[in-house]
Amino acid sequence: MLGSALIAGVLSAGAGVVDAGLVSTPTLARGASDYKCGAMITASHNPAPYNGIKLWNPDGMAFDEEQQKEIEAAIDSQSSRVATWDQVGALSRRELLDLRLSAPPPDRGQISRSGPRRGRE
Repeated sequence: MLGSALIAGVLSAGAGVVDAGLVSTPTLARGASDYKCGAMITASHNPAPYNGIKLWNPDGMAFDEEQQKEIEAAIDSQSSRVATWDQVGALSRRELLDLRLSAPPPDRGQISRSGPRRGRE
């Protein structure tokens, strides 16, 4: 239900949605590179009542704290733009598994003992 609500909200604002279905976090992070952002419904390892929305930048990094606050402020302001009937976004589906399978192997120079380096220092 949360996924359907997210899709409806994005479409009603006039943006398009590409539904990738059930994919892993790394697959969505890679798939976001073709779009303005990626969104995932997840509770990570927690029970379903803790589901939320995780947003990804096209560079594969999750939204940072500043971006999250900007989204929260827009939601709190309740001044969302609603598209007219003829400007509602379109819904399509895309299989992202092909992206994951065709992804080049990770650059071993980018991985340290403490884990992968973040794109933003």
